[in-house]
Amino acid sequence: MSISEKIAAAKAQQEKTPSHKDLVLSLDSSLVEERNRLLSERESLKGEREARISIAAGTLALAPDTDGVDKKIAAVDRKLAKVDEADRESLVTFRLYRAPGDEWFDMKATHPVRVNSAIDRGVGYNTSTLTKEAAQRFAFVADGDTETQPTEDEWADMWPLLAGGEFEQLVDAVYVLNVADSRERVERLKNS
Repeated sequence: MSISEKIAAAKAQQEKTPSHKDLVLSLDSSLVEERNRLLSERESLKGEREARISIAAGTLALAPDTDGVDKKIAAVDRKLAKVDEADRESLVTFRLYRAPGDEWFDMKATHPVRVNSAIDRGVGYNTSTLTKEAAQRFAFVADGDTETQPTEDEWADMWPLLAGGEFEQLVDAVYVLNVADSRERVERLKNS
């Protein structure tokens, strides 16, 4: 197969199934704190309930008095359900596409490594700033087959809403799509 035929086949395949990753991220990290507070309150109430049962068992009471605590636990469970529903509503699916190789190389050149960052030194670019640029250029909000590219202002509003874990997922996806997948694929094909 000639190089022209290989290029044509690769273009056709890329148009049919472009390399992308879907990430589901929450835009409201404040709900994590509320959920954790409620879970802690629930565990405390369960401990109180268990203590009452132990005391009742020690005094041979027929039925421990847990009614009030059970009602409090049920109220916390209802609050947790509301927090979980609000958290689900804050979820957004981002569809991140692989950057063309020449554009990836140009982005890497404009996002130099931070001297004090072992992660940056390991990958050869500023993971924070390059990830933001890659997302703004190659990520879309996906709703089924519909994709919408957020505006620059929407991205600026979204960045502070993402918790560290969500941003880290985005950093990982950018790296996997643009570096790791292609390296792994080529090595696998060379060795097979």
